[in-house]
Amino acid sequence: MLVADSSEDKIRINLADPRWTKEALMELKKTTSFICPSCRTPVQLKIGETRIPHFAHINTCSIQGEKESLYHMDGKIQLHDWLQNQGIKRELETYFPSIKQRADVVAEIDDETICFEFQCAKISEQEKLARTNGYEKEQLSVKWILGGNRVKRLKTYEYRFNHFVWDFIQLNSAGISYLLSYCSKLKAFILLDSIVPFSKQTIFANTTILPSSELSFQQFLQPTNVSWEPVVFQKQWMMKRDRFRNVPKVHVSKKEKRLQALIYEQYGIPLTLVPSEAFIPLKEAWRLKEALYFMNDTER
Repeated sequence: MLVADSSEDKIRINLADPRWTKEALMELKKTTSFICPSCRTPVQLKIGETRIPHFAHINTCSIQGEKESLYHMDGKIQLHDWLQNQGIKRELETYFPSIKQRADVVAEIDDETICFEFQCAKISEQEKLARTNGYEKEQLSVKWILGGNRVKRLKTYEYRFNHFVWDFIQLNSAGISYLLSYCSKLKAFILLDSIVPFSKQTIFANTTILPSSELSFQQFLQPTNVSWEPVVFQKQWMMKRDRFRNVPKVHVSKKEKRLQALIYEQYGIPLTLVPSEAFIPLKEAWRLKEALYFMNDTER
C-alpha cells in the first residue's frame, strides 16, 4: 500500500510523491503513526533495502484483497506517473466507501472518472465482474490492465494462456483481437496481436513492446499498430502442428479420448490425422474455448 493518513492530523501521505525521499520518510516515521484510509486501522511504514517504501497493515485489512507484490506496487506508481506526464489529473489508491473498493489509480479524463485496476494476481471471473459492477454502480468507468507477469512466453511467438488471461483480450475498431498488458520491470506495455490459439492454453501471437513514455492514453484505448498477420509466425506454428501429428501425447483428457474414439469409429483415422483445415489460423479462433480441432464444441 502506498497511501496512508497520519493518525494525528489526518494528513494523507502518498509515497509516490517525489518529495518523500528515503531520508524524509525515516524522519517522518520517528514522529508519526499512520492509519489505512480505507479501513481506518493502524498501518506501519516499512523502509527496507530491497523493497520500495510502503505501508503494511498491522492486522488484517477488511478492504484490501490479495497480498500486494513489489511488481504490483511498482506498476501502480508507474501508471500513475504515466498519466501525470500527459497532464491528466489522477490519484493513487482512491477508496470508494459506498462499494468498499479501492482502485489502484483514478483519473479524470474528459469529464469522466476512470478507475484503473492493475491486475497482477489471478482472480476469478466472478470477482472481476463484481468489481466492475461495483464501479459502474457508482457511475465510474473502469479499465483493467493485465500485469505482464501473467503473460507466459514460451518461444518467440508462442505463449501460454489460462482462462484468467483470455478474459483480457479486446477488439480494436476493425474487429481484430489483441491483448495489452503492462510490465513494471520493463516499464512498458506489451501488445500481442494476430492471436491464434493452438490448444486450450497454447497460443501464437505477434509481440510489440511499447515503452510507456511513447504511448499516450488515447493509444492505450485504441492501439494503432494492431494487425492481423499470422504469416509472421507461420513457420513456428507449422512446426507445432507437425509435432502434434508426429509425437504422441502423454496425457490425454477424457474429452480428447471420446473424440479420438468417435473419429476412429466414423473415419478410421487417429485424432492426429484430422484434416489440416482444423488448424487454419482464423481471426475469430480465439473465441473457441477448446483446442481448434474441437470444431463442434458449443460450451462457449
